[in-house]
Amino acid sequence: MSEVRLSLAIMHLTTDSWRRSMVADQIRRMGGVETLNRETEYWEVTKDTLGAGPWPTARRAWLASLRAPRATHHVIVQDDALLCRDFLPGLKAALSEVPEAVVSLFTIHDKVAEAQKAGFSWIQQRDDVWGLGIAMPSAWAPEFVRWCDTHIPPGYLHDERRVAIWMLANDRACFSPVPSLMEHAGATRSTLGHNDARCVASWFIGADSSALDVDWSLGLDSPIYATTEYTLSRRMADVARSTARDSTRTQARTAAVLERHERRVR
Repeated sequence: MSEVRLSLAIMHLTTDSWRRSMVADQIRRMGGVETLNRETEYWEVTKDTLGAGPWPTARRAWLASLRAPRATHHVIVQDDALLCRDFLPGLKAALSEVPEAVVSLFTIHDKVAEAQKAGFSWIQQRDDVWGLGIAMPSAWAPEFVRWCDTHIPPGYLHDERRVAIWMLANDRACFSPVPSLMEHAGATRSTLGHNDARCVASWFIGADSSALDVDWSLGLDSPIYATTEYTLSRRMADVARSTARDSTRTQARTAAVLERHERRVR
């Protein structure tokens, strides 16, 4: 087992009152400010005050890893995630078992049922990562951002798909814990309009259940592998199509952000 030292960034759209209450609940569930100060090398709420969108906020959240040179792993949590009990110590225990991997803390994959039946605590994926909560080795986080800046158009909105594409391009392993350590409380409150009540964890450990009660070593000798039909070339083709489709919306979003900023500084 490797010692895990965490840094943490909570992505937060400050203009949404429900999301403000969720961030307060997340901090409470992690033990409050004093516990966060003690149990992490650095933590912050990465605020989107102007509605700039997921990727500009996620980019800053990933780069927050640079503020914690002693951390081994950096974690991003979105502001619509409901956390389990003992989230921080449980996450450290989980990451100590897969220290050289991207870990998607939430999944809806149907392979979870197979892992649950087998008594395994993980599934392994090639690129199936969900932005609700992601952890990776701290040294990888700025590398990921630099790769995106070089290879992905800045107008591409989808922060978690950027992680998936980067993993494919750089042959990074990815695991999801079974059960998930968080639930998608905002499944019908998407900031991008992707509302889907079915977008909840295949198996959430539970808000009142402890992540320390799971033996995170189980199933790693022969992990259940969640296959995907996506290749890197197909993912990049999707980026091109999505960027073209979303260009008008992106331009409108940018114009709105600039207008709000100008009103603030007048």
